[in-house]
Amino acid sequence: MHKEWTKKDRKKGGIGPMNIPMLADPTHKISKNYGALIEDEEDDACGVTMRATYIIDKDGILRHSQCNDLPVGRNPNEVLRLVEAF
Repeated sequence: MHKEWTKKDRKKGGIGPMNIPMLADPTHKISKNYGALIEDEEDDACGVTMRATYIIDKDGILRHSQCNDLPVGRNPNEVLRLVEAF
């Protein structure tokens, strides 16, 4: 989930303030462990993380993962629907 989504009202395409943890991955350790890091050295995007969303429950269990190629965005309403469903 992108931090910028929390800065926009839902009526304007965002999700508004969230009371859930969000994190960044500047070392790419998480994206590598979850298979979202592009590591093919012949790919111009090598070292870039694909657009990925992971929903992990309070017990640390991965409940949902979605990994999209770089040109494909994510839908904040669908992510919110999934969080609420879990």
